[in-house]
Order: sequence, then C-alpha cells, then structure tokens
Amino acid sequence: MKNVKKLMFLIGILALTSAFTANPVYDTPVGGAYLVFANKMGGEITLKELQQQCELQVDGCARGSRIFTYTLAITKAGETSYYQADSNELSAQMMAQLKGLSTGDQFEFKKIQAYLPNGKDSVDVFAKKFIVV
Repeated sequence: MKNVKKLMFLIGILALTSAFTANPVYDTPVGGAYLVFANKMGGEITLKELQQQCELQVDGCARGSRIFTYTLAITKAGETSYYQADSNELSAQMMAQLKGLSTGDQFEFKKIQAYLPNGKDSVDVFAKKFIVV
C-alpha cells in the first residue's frame, strides 16, 4: 500500500512538472496568417529554390489575402542588411542579394502585413527564418 501511495505521489509530481514545462509545440503561434515563400513556411532552403522566387504569399487566412508590406532581413557572413517593401514582390535589389547568399547564410521576413480580400482590413503575418543549405 505504501508503494502505491509513493507511485501516485510521483505520478502527481510528474504531471504538475510537465504541465508547467515549456513545450516547443506551443512556441509557434497556432492559427492565423503565415508567410509562404518557395512553398515553405521557413527552415532550410536551397539556392535553386531561392533563385526561382520573386513574391511572397500568405496562407492561413481568407483566400485572396495579399501581403502589402514587409521588411527583409538578410544575414550574410554575419552582417545583417534590411530592405523594406510595399508589395508582395521582391525588389530587384532584394532578389540580387538573395541570389548572392551562400550555405549557412539566412534571411527572415519581418513586420509582414496582408490585406484581407476586402482590401481594407489587414492582418499581421507570422514568418519563420530561412537558412540556406
């Protein structure tokens, strides 16, 4: 009987501990608009995939929503440069900088906003970092 009580006590402690421990699954926002670039939400991207892209897409919200502003942060050889855009397309300068990246360099789209299909209401768009492989 004492062993059962000890076991129940330990199970209770484990349950409480796991309830208050950070869970990486919930570190990413659930639901809402998110950025799609090169058919990816972030993570690893090859130079070939990168060179074929010229616009940003949004998913996770009303069909027909369109990105209208964002900042692109490119980290190349440890140096970060920022580029601002007022459309869903990459500028010629952005494309040139992205095409010049090497393995290990990274980039991230920040401060992204998209218009909903009505063209008036806007939403914040979540994005993850991309790493060139």
